Amino acid sequence: MTLYRMIGLLAVFGALALAVVGLRSEEVRTARRIQRIEMEMIVVRRGLWSTQLEIARWRAPRQVRREVEHWALDVSPPVLPVVEGGDRSRWARVE
Repeated sequence: MTLYRMIGLLAVFGALALAVVGLRSEEVRTARRIQRIEMEMIVVRRGLWSTQLEIARWRAPRQVRREVEHWALDVSPPVLPVVEGGDRSRWARVE
């Protein structure tokens, strides 16, 4: 083998080695980023679950009654106006 071929092969193998190291470091960086994003997703899901639980508590009939009593709210259905000659069946409750 001539000297130029050996130098050429050495340069090609060196370039391949640098490319492999570069790809591997990019792979590690990407894996870290994926792991960080997955951890953020876990935190967001926990927050969502606690918010859904709080909403469910507030929508429970017992809690609604408690709030109505606490704030002394009038919980009667609204009386909607009826136009003369209008169709009364489209209103839920007309008194």
